[in-house]
Amino acid sequence: MLSRDFLIFGHNSKSIPNQFQMKIIFRFTLMLLLASGLSVSAFGQKLDAYTCTIDGKQLYGKVKVAKGFADYKVKVVSYNAELNVDTTRNNPSHCGEWKFVEHFEDFSIQFVQSSPDFTISFSRSAGITDYALRHQKPATNEATCTYGGIRLYGKVKVVTSFADLKVKIVESFPDLEVKTVTSFPDDCGEWQFVESFPDFTIQFVDSFEDISIKFVNGFPGF
Repeated sequence: MLSRDFLIFGHNSKSIPNQFQMKIIFRFTLMLLLASGLSVSAFGQKLDAYTCTIDGKQLYGKVKVAKGFADYKVKVVSYNAELNVDTTRNNPSHCGEWKFVEHFEDFSIQFVQSSPDFTISFSRSAGITDYALRHQKPATNEATCTYGGIRLYGKVKVVTSFADLKVKIVESFPDLEVKTVTSFPDDCGEWQFVESFPDFTIQFVDSFEDISIKFVNGFPGF
């Protein structure tokens, strides 16, 4: 006995493949859109806890709540928030001070339950939380050749503990290419190793490094 699906296909052999193809195209397109959205959420925004910025933009000002297509996705949590938010009716000029508006906003947010760009807690003590500072690396600034405010060139002393920077030596994809010099370490990535009066100290590690480096003979830096 022929199945119902076979009879339908045989009865209208031209239209069914077209419908089937449309379903495949629709599902494939939907999967691409979902994958794209997840990628943006996971990698598109980066909170810098040391400068109170996200992608270089200050986390204070006039804020508009949107249902979609917002600048940032935000999750409200009761503890371990990255940013304490204090709502104000005045001029929001400090980290974490938000003034909710309907128009002329500095940035927009969308409240979500999962995959946020950063988490917040409403509090009277606005600003980046200790939790965020403990769980985030300082920012590397290529323009100033610094890591968390530490200048990545100059006189360097190697220590075994309590170093300013923990450094891992790699052969590929380093954070910084380093050239050792014997004098005048004035350019980004130029290190002069010394025993006393260093500009900063480093500890060589195999894991949990602050930055990774590769020693080069020329063209140091990022």
